[in-house]
Amino acid sequence: MNVAADCLRAQIVAILSAWKMKPEMIEITADVLLAADLSGIESHGIAIMTLYEEKMRAGILQLQAEPRIVRQNMVTALIDAGAGLGHTASVMATRLATEKAKANGIGAVSVTNSHHFGIAGYYAKMIADRGLERFQSRYTLH
Repeated sequence: MNVAADCLRAQIVAILSAWKMKPEMIEITADVLLAADLSGIESHGIAIMTLYEEKMRAGILQLQAEPRIVRQNMVTALIDAGAGLGHTASVMATRLATEKAKANGIGAVSVTNSHHFGIAGYYAKMIADRGLERFQSRYTLH
């Protein structure tokens, strides 16, 4: 079955809103989940929300948790996701890592205490879109 992207996004937003996730976190999570579905990686799109609900009902997943930086220096940082979903924390980490890389030549940011963060390619694309494509590896795997 094909569903229009805007309709799918609206479903994701409605569900996350019903779960009382904060609006700015909903936007990020919806973007990542929709990117997965549009990339053909349905296992990491809207379909995974049933797992989120199970974890939320079990008290394992905290959808209102806001990620925060717990430690950092010029080139590294550690973000605590507060047992929340990893999408917002991973976007935060990617932005911070690219800022550090632009300023210092390297940026390494880790996320801890987090749940599912979606498709990893979403964050790699963010790095390239932020002008760091020149930092991409020159090696390929065969």
